[in-house]
Amino acid sequence: MARNRKFNQWFDWYKGTAFVKIDMQIGQDQSGETYFTSMIVRADNPFIGDVVIAFRNLIDANRK
Repeated sequence: MARNRKFNQWFDWYKGTAFVKIDMQIGQDQSGETYFTSMIVRADNPFIGDVVIAFRNLIDANRK
């Protein structure tokens, strides 16, 4: 969670308006540790909808 928080801070600081970040939770381990993943894509990508759907499908298919 700390790593995710730091990554979000960095992204918010440097992103400008050209990029979009998609966050997803992958799962939790036996100790309750939560795992996150993110994808950064250019906001003007003409295939952004397809990319986001593929990313979500990939995460959903591999959740712990």
